Amino acid sequence: MKRKVCSSAVITIAIICCVISFLSVVTIGLYRSPFGVDALQINETTVYIGGEPIGISAQSEYFIVSELINVNTHEGSYSPAKRSGIVKGDIVYSLNGKRVTDIVEFNDEIQKSEKAVIIVKRGNNFINCEVTPVFDAVQNAYKVGMLLKNNITGIGTMTFVTKDGYFAALGHAICDEFGHSAAYNGGNIYACEVTGYNKPELNRPGELRGSVDFNMVTGEINKNCIAGIYGKTIGNNYNTTEIQVASKDEVVAGKAEILTTIDGKEAKFYEIEIIKAVNQNSLADKSMVIRVTDKELKESTGGILQGMSGSPIIQNGKLVGAVTHVFISDSTKGYGIYAEWMLESIKS
Repeated sequence: MKRKVCSSAVITIAIICCVISFLSVVTIGLYRSPFGVDALQINETTVYIGGEPIGISAQSEYFIVSELINVNTHEGSYSPAKRSGIVKGDIVYSLNGKRVTDIVEFNDEIQKSEKAVIIVKRGNNFINCEVTPVFDAVQNAYKVGMLLKNNITGIGTMTFVTKDGYFAALGHAICDEFGHSAAYNGGNIYACEVTGYNKPELNRPGELRGSVDFNMVTGEINKNCIAGIYGKTIGNNYNTTEIQVASKDEVVAGKAEILTTIDGKEAKFYEIEIIKAVNQNSLADKSMVIRVTDKELKESTGGILQGMSGSPIIQNGKLVGAVTHVFISDSTKGYGIYAEWMLESIKS
């Protein structure tokens, strides 16, 4: 039978002056590992371990062109935006010299523009595009023939929460289909329940399915980077089991565990093997190569699924990293990032 995460009663987390406190030495028995550690000695950096699913809505300060669509006019069907040189994936930097962050404001500006000047960012270049709005008789409005978005939603896994309430999750950056990640530097995380999963198929990874309660915000995202998403939790919604964070130099090839959720809200431990621990002297992803060895997890999910990103990796009773990617060709294998990199990222 798989071990379940032990959780204590909800408590108030004291706000302290720094993210991590080194002042006390405490022994707890909440976590017992089959790999040689009977009780976790908290004598260095400790955090509250994650493993719970989270709903994610990452926001961009700018609109991104998600699609170019034709507008039906008396002169035929076409996209004025496409004619002006705008392409999918462009970031809309300004409209008629103004930064516009509200879609209603954007549409209002289009209605009164005989010629809209839209500056888009493409790669490192800013491009000036003059777009002539055309009248759509069906919708009784002027259109420029493009769809815009400024958020990404999905589910992932919490990695850890510091004692003063800052969280680290995912272990990799949020990125849209156009490769934009830096644009999504805000947003929220929400209460989430895993409702099922799609098992992997040939050259296609499996994925967790979840129900996100967008009425229950549990944290605010203020950073999206190569090492994951970070921010401040809201309320006491996460596990309060403490675990020591290992340095990257402590991670070795051999037996380990992941803590993840494949049903409901309750995280469980599953056995894995760290195949390789990469020598990294500065922040980088793909710090470890891991393999799922747990029979139950392999039989149920086929291995690592999308949505498990951020699942804590534990070795010798310490938090050593988080799951980040799955191999397309073999869902029992994947990558992980060192917990040390995530801890540094939460501080910076």
